[in-house]
Amino acid sequence: MKHTATLLTVLFMSLLSSPSWSETVTMDDLVQRGGLYYEKFMDVPFTGEVSGEVTGKIKDGTKEGYWRKYYDNGQLRSKGNFLKGTEDGPWEGYHRNGELWYKGYYKQGKADGFWEQYFDNGAKMNAGYYANGVLHGIMKIFDSETGNGTLVATEVYNHGLLVKRDP
Repeated sequence: MKHTATLLTVLFMSLLSSPSWSETVTMDDLVQRGGLYYEKFMDVPFTGEVSGEVTGKIKDGTKEGYWRKYYDNGQLRSKGNFLKGTEDGPWEGYHRNGELWYKGYYKQGKADGFWEQYFDNGAKMNAGYYANGVLHGIMKIFDSETGNGTLVATEVYNHGLLVKRDP
């Protein structure tokens, strides 16, 4: 009986210290080495949750899953998904006043597909397509002086190179 109690105590203590049990820290508690996140003064890649102005999960030192970042006033700054430490999937960013700033998709850490940007008054700034992190296809540019969303130019890109602009 005494051996069983000792064994259960050791097992319980080892489970509590296991990295599979989620620990919560802030980004200020972490350092990055070799592309991986570690708790300060530790040599094992961090696994757990991050809270504060930046929230999300880290597994074996890399960002995974849904992440959010906030301005110091508490307003949401950006949100999106990480896969194996890089942005992957839909992302949105917001101006300090809460208005949508940008929305688009990442594929393996690079902008890919349709992206839109907006002025802080909510009017559209530009809209266009990316492939493998560079502009590719049509980009529409909207009025930046008044910020009222009036189309002022259309540009065509080929793998990041501007090939045509109207007007």
